Amino acid sequence: MISPDGKSIAFTASDAAGNGLLWIRRLDQMDAMALAGTDGASLPFWSPDGQSIGFFAHSKLKRIAVTGGPAQTIADAARPIGGAWNSAGTIIFSPEGWGPIFAVSSQGGQPRAITAIDMRRKDYAHQALSFLADGEHFLFFNNTLSGASGIYVGSLKTTETRLLLRGVTSAAATSDGFVMFVQDGVLKAQELGNDEPSLVGAAIPLAGGGVNRGLLFAGLGNISASAIGTLGYRLGTSTRRKLTWIDRSGKDLGTVGAPGNYDAPALSPDEKQMAVDIEGDIWIIDAMRQVMSQLTFDHASFYPAWSPDGRSIVYTSLAGEDRKLLRKAASGAGAEEVLVPQDAIGVTEWSRDGRFISYFSEHSANGGEDIEVLSVSGDRRSIPAIHTKFNEYENRLSPDAKWIAYVSEESGTPEVYVQTFPASDVRVHVSTAGGAQPMWRADGRELFYMGLDGRLMAVDVTAAPRFKAGVPHALFQINGRVLYCRNTYAPTADGQRFLVNSYVDDTSSVAVILNWHNLLKQ
Repeated sequence: MISPDGKSIAFTASDAAGNGLLWIRRLDQMDAMALAGTDGASLPFWSPDGQSIGFFAHSKLKRIAVTGGPAQTIADAARPIGGAWNSAGTIIFSPEGWGPIFAVSSQGGQPRAITAIDMRRKDYAHQALSFLADGEHFLFFNNTLSGASGIYVGSLKTTETRLLLRGVTSAAATSDGFVMFVQDGVLKAQELGNDEPSLVGAAIPLAGGGVNRGLLFAGLGNISASAIGTLGYRLGTSTRRKLTWIDRSGKDLGTVGAPGNYDAPALSPDEKQMAVDIEGDIWIIDAMRQVMSQLTFDHASFYPAWSPDGRSIVYTSLAGEDRKLLRKAASGAGAEEVLVPQDAIGVTEWSRDGRFISYFSEHSANGGEDIEVLSVSGDRRSIPAIHTKFNEYENRLSPDAKWIAYVSEESGTPEVYVQTFPASDVRVHVSTAGGAQPMWRADGRELFYMGLDGRLMAVDVTAAPRFKAGVPHALFQINGRVLYCRNTYAPTADGQRFLVNSYVDDTSSVAVILNWHNLLKQ
């Protein structure tokens, strides 16, 4: 991100020891300076006076002075996907990975929602991008399932929003009334009207060839412009992922298929096939033959999970008015069957004994996520396993279905817990320093989870005569951000190998244009 005075860039990168930090580099110098106390930093953005930087780390929104010093925690942000800061000291940010944008004072306080998810438009997530020059209006990316995705304009004074640009995922406003955006790989600028934030005239190309278009959840600050005419944009970043077999030591055992936009890989019971979500549809990959077949075609299907016999796939569908839990034959034959007609945000698993399907829902009065378990046989009753005022998700039953591992945000940081099921009389805190995506080994004697720093962790557990969890230890580092509720890995039954969904090596760079306004005159 370019500083407001156009003289520095803030970015995140790993140091020699592999620790992710926030760095600042002046454009007239070759060396960059790492800011201490910014471990795990992502998605930096500048204060308007250029004296501080906002960023996200360890499930918190934070700020730090550019001269260094202790970082100040401003608010919780478990799954952040963007932030911006205006001259009045208001920060807008997207804390949850889906849902609305919130505003909070840069000094801290209680965040308030400033956009509203429009179910008629099938909104899914609002990603804060940039304030406009007036400090009241802002740009955000609205991800929808209705074809209405694009760059929208919002306001701090009302939750009403307007579409500004369709077919664009990344944009930034300048202090002199322009909007920068990438369309078909070309960086463009277009003027904003003075009265209403609307586009005026034609878009003018500024640069092309390899400009990153940006993707929701990718965690990329792709475009930024300073008040004095310095423009920075990101080149050549890979947002594709690859499915790789990795053993417990971190050794690469080979990939499955070509890189692609894979999400939420689920391993079949015989470990010969994988179900994945690719841009809103479920696909089945035959690992032996390296053949892919498409299972759903509605562009609104997520979170696949296998039945214990490998003959069916359950998944969440956002097609229509409600979030439904559906089942379909893994062969693709026949129609889908509705198991839960509404409120099923995400499926996590079908239990090994075949009796239950775990999912998380939006039932709480405060709109948070709760944990449900569907009884597959009989009347198919949903059991409200864990309902509190906090967010709980990524729930998985132990192989004997007597314990449930899940993630809770009650401490302000996602942590892994294990609790008795169906009664909730015993609960054990398993993770240390945060955790996500818990999964059991098939014999129930080991639990895996993702550390918030991207390391795959393992914990020895015993269930009798009482539940005990050992000290978590790291197995290996996974390349990429932890995407909550979007499985990053899938263990084999014996826990010796892992199918890992990691980002293809990042070959990005940053290009800088000085006096970009001159390009408007050509």
